[in-house]
Amino acid sequence: LENLAKYGGAYLSLIGFINEEKDIFSVLKQKYSEAKVEFEQTLPYKYVVDAAFPAERKFYPKRSLIVMQSTFFAFVIGYVLLLIINIIREHQKAKN
Repeated sequence: LENLAKYGGAYLSLIGFINEEKDIFSVLKQKYSEAKVEFEQTLPYKYVVDAAFPAERKFYPKRSLIVMQSTFFAFVIGYVLLLIINIIREHQKAKN
């Protein structure tokens, strides 16, 4: 009992340390075995890819659609700019 009282705390801390190290060792051993299996596995040097074929229909939008959109947005931007210029002129006239 004297030895247990003298070395009991150290014994329990060492047993806890050993159990933690045993868990870490088992995880590392599992990772090592997985890495070894991946290393020894042979991979093919060439991959088979399906042959290319032309699209059934055109993917890109039609030119007329692009022209109509750009014309519309140019009109909208021009209209907004004219409104801003008109507001600035009215503001300057009101100042004078």
